[in-house]
This record gives sequence, C-alpha cells and structure tokens, in this order.
Amino acid sequence: LGLKQKAGRILTGCGFQEVITYSLTSLEMLNKLLPEPHPVEPMPLRMANPMTTEREYLRPNLRANLLAAFSANRRHEDGGIRLFELGKVYLPRHNDLPDEPEVLCGILGGSRLEKSWQGKDELLDFYDVKGVAEGLLNQLGVNANFEEDRDEGLCLGKQAAIVVGGNKLGVVGELHPKVLAAFEISEPVYLFELNH
Repeated sequence: LGLKQKAGRILTGCGFQEVITYSLTSLEMLNKLLPEPHPVEPMPLRMANPMTTEREYLRPNLRANLLAAFSANRRHEDGGIRLFELGKVYLPRHNDLPDEPEVLCGILGGSRLEKSWQGKDELLDFYDVKGVAEGLLNQLGVNANFEEDRDEGLCLGKQAAIVVGGNKLGVVGELHPKVLAAFEISEPVYLFELNH
C-alpha cells in the first residue's frame, strides 16, 4: 500500500469520509478563509481562460472546498461530520511552473459519538482533532511534536504546528469563528493539514 492509500484507509477507519473537490476555485472562496479582510497572499494562479468566475484560480489549499462541503453536509446531517481530502494544491513560484505539493486536509465537527439512548451529546473538540492527527502519524511511523503556531485562519491558543525533525509538516486547530460564519457554519469545526 502506498502512503496515500494507507492514510486514506486509516482516516476512513476513524469515521472520515473522503471528498474530492475541484482544483479550481474563486477569490471569493479564498477570501472567506481570512478572518480579517486583506489581499490573498501569495496571489493564487489564475487560469488563462476561465470558464466561470467560480473556477478562476488554482487552489492554494484544500480548506475552502472542504468547508463548503462541510456546510452542504450540515444541511442534511445533524450528527458528527468528518471529511478529508488528499490532493494537489498549486503554489505560485516566480517565473516558473507552480509548486504542486500533495496535501492531506481533514475537518471535523458536531457530535463526538452517535447520539446515545441517554441523549447526551458531546461535541468534538481540539483534543479530538489533535488525537486524529497524532494517531494517523503514529500509524504511518512518523513521530511528531506539537508546537505553538499562528495560523490566521485558526483560533489563537487553539492551534498547534505539527513538527517533524525540526520541520513544520502541518497544523491542527479550531477554525476561526469569522471563517466559519463566512461558510454559514454555526458550530466549532476543527482542522488538520499535512503537507508531504
């Protein structure tokens, strides 16, 4: 089994559903990821002849499409939602073809367990998403540390950089309430992101 298939299998075993979204997005979607408005940096790559304004730019991350999928699922599902995507993102490079790293991004929110007969409804929290990331990396044979981080799309104090061998491999955290509001999500949602 390749690393990608193994990661997908582990997450599916943790109750996640895989989604596959478009590689193209819009500036409007990317702006929703910013709690405070400012130009998207670095500016994503624009298609030469886009078919529509919704699919004008190559995605620099998987977050926007996953949050849109979460929001759409929430309209039909009242329990816990766990989604992940493993795909390429496109990072601009000066006077060159884009860098195309594979990224694994997962989001989760809602109930921790299926509603029990007692009707107790415990919501997922930061330690659940950290546990998923840790468990995934352990099963892939990767030993990671979690260190303080400052990702503007996540809540300060409720996020951590995933560090392996002194290099930042990704991030875990709670999405900023303004980001969630932009996607019409009214509950805490947690994210993990791993760059190979």
